[in-house]
Amino acid sequence: MARTTTPLTDTKIKTSKPKEKDYKLSDGGGLYLLVTKAGGKHWKLKYRFNNKEKKLSLGAYPSISLSKARELREYYKSQIAINIDPNEVLKNQKSTKEQEVIKNQNTFQKIALERLAQIESDISESHYKRSRNGLINDVFPFIGNKPIDSVVAEDIIYILQVMMKRDVRNSAKQVYHAISKTFKWAVANAKAKRNPAADIEVSEIIGKSNKKHYPTITDDTGIKNLLISIDEYTGEYSMQKTEQIGHL
Repeated sequence: MARTTTPLTDTKIKTSKPKEKDYKLSDGGGLYLLVTKAGGKHWKLKYRFNNKEKKLSLGAYPSISLSKARELREYYKSQIAINIDPNEVLKNQKSTKEQEVIKNQNTFQKIALERLAQIESDISESHYKRSRNGLINDVFPFIGNKPIDSVVAEDIIYILQVMMKRDVRNSAKQVYHAISKTFKWAVANAKAKRNPAADIEVSEIIGKSNKKHYPTITDDTGIKNLLISIDEYTGEYSMQKTEQIGHL
């Protein structure tokens, strides 16, 4: 004949004192209160899943009241009834929360500065300062505090567009490359999943370089005239003085 368990009362819980060893106060249905020798009171749920006995921590008393502990017992027993292991659910939730914390800590600014610190000894001081100042002035105000995996191509495009309004094409190009290199480094070090800068055709935003092309002399007459001009050139006053000093 199964032993009948007398349900707990708030009075019994409050008046329970620590002993030389931990002991249990059962409420029935697998729910019990573990009273530790240090004076702590912790709710536990004992259950069976796939023919194995398991335990689930529900929280400490009085943060988790008797009525709340009973609600949790019924909720988790309903999960077990449909073949869901509460321990696995909680483990997955914990893992998701930990990943979320890591994600929020891995801001673009943090990763970008980590990369710069790592490569500082491999680049010139001027290059380091230029890269760092570009990120601080033009990038961090927009995406510095965003988790690096939350940054999208549209964010980078906006930064470049803002810079182009100031007509600083070369700086915008350098900033784009600094952003892209930061993402590449982050991906290589498992701190980001992908590089959104790779989706951007930067020349479509900042334009292409305007290189001056001078006409090439191809005919004999043109070449002859060029040589005569060079031979007859006496130079500016400063050039003449240099030549005179050279003959001294």
